[in-house]
Amino acid sequence: MAIYCLRHSKVGRSTHRAGTAGAHIRYVGRKGALSRLLSARCPSTIRAAIAWISAEEEAGRKNARVIDKLMLALPLELSEEQRAGLIRDFAERITQGRAPWLAALHMSGKDASNPHAHLVIRDKCPTTGKRVANLSDKDSTERLRALWQEVANAALARAGSEARIDHRTLEAQGVDRLPRVYEPPQAKAIREKGRTPASTAMEANAAIATYNATREALRDVAPASLPPLPEKPVRRSPGLLSAATDYLRSVLQAIQPKARPSLPPSLGFYQRAAASLGLIPRKSSRVQPRPGNAPGRPP
Repeated sequence: MAIYCLRHSKVGRSTHRAGTAGAHIRYVGRKGALSRLLSARCPSTIRAAIAWISAEEEAGRKNARVIDKLMLALPLELSEEQRAGLIRDFAERITQGRAPWLAALHMSGKDASNPHAHLVIRDKCPTTGKRVANLSDKDSTERLRALWQEVANAALARAGSEARIDHRTLEAQGVDRLPRVYEPPQAKAIREKGRTPASTAMEANAAIATYNATREALRDVAPASLPPLPEKPVRRSPGLLSAATDYLRSVLQAIQPKARPSLPPSLGFYQRAAASLGLIPRKSSRVQPRPGNAPGRPP
């Protein structure tokens, strides 16, 4: 399923240490992570690109913006070649075929199920010295988000896929659930091995899943009594976990006590959460922690 994710930030001479832009290129182009490197109007190797951006930084004004950084989720529905074409089309649309850009695609190994691209843009035309994409404007991120939706959906359509992405918020789409937060691939890899990573994002996503699954499952149980989601939920744990706990408690209190023991089997996650809050009796069967690991603690 194609997902939407675009993160945009900058590196400036007055806001970052000298060499930060080069360090970012070195990191996204590191061995073991880099699947493919694309570029236009700048060096096509990591070492040369680092030397080039360092020279550009040194020659710029003291308060100049050095680069813009974008992280983009690549559709699983596309082949590696199609993803490369998508990034190339997107970068050329942003830069109008005039400003330098470099993209590091991560699509193999632990990133095979989480393909993404790190796009670096130097918003300065080499021949005129003027800005092209105007990425320092206040609305630049929103423009990038809308353009990524347009270009990515066009690529999906060409590939014959029915999947589409939407840059709008879930609220704007009329979807009644909370969005997940970005979860680092390292945390996912650790979880797939049966271990518990110390990841704030994982804890937050667990709380978000509790929100979403509880609301969906209880629509047929007590839709009239279902409390509304918070207008501005806390997005980081432990605040979000606390908010999810309060939400579960309010849902349980809204349902008649007689209905609690006869909840549908599909609400097993809900019953366990309710039992952990002490709002319904806890079952005697419990999942025992792995030997050597304290409950709730990473190994």
